[in-house]
Amino acid sequence: MNKKELIAALAAKQHCRKVQAKAFLEAFMDVVIERIAVQDEIELIKFGAFRVWPQSSRMARNLQNGKPYLLEPRTSVKFKPSAFFLERINNTAGGAKENVIAYCPDTDEE
Repeated sequence: MNKKELIAALAAKQHCRKVQAKAFLEAFMDVVIERIAVQDEIELIKFGAFRVWPQSSRMARNLQNGKPYLLEPRTSVKFKPSAFFLERINNTAGGAKENVIAYCPDTDEE
């Protein structure tokens, strides 16, 4: 799903115009970026948390010529989904999963 499709889905879900959904999504992204830039953590109950992840410098290798080079330290972001989020995407919140494929050994081999 790209940004345009997400905006359309938000507009349909909230029964609003795409322009309003786009404004909301862009404001949300701006706030997340601004807070992460100042090393703040964003935790959304029943969704997950965006956490700052400092990466130290390390050696890497150029795959084309094999020469090693130093990657500078940088800040990255990790997303940790909540238990509710994981249950929803794994269909475990109301019973057994559907679409489970059972393992059946090949009966022709002996």
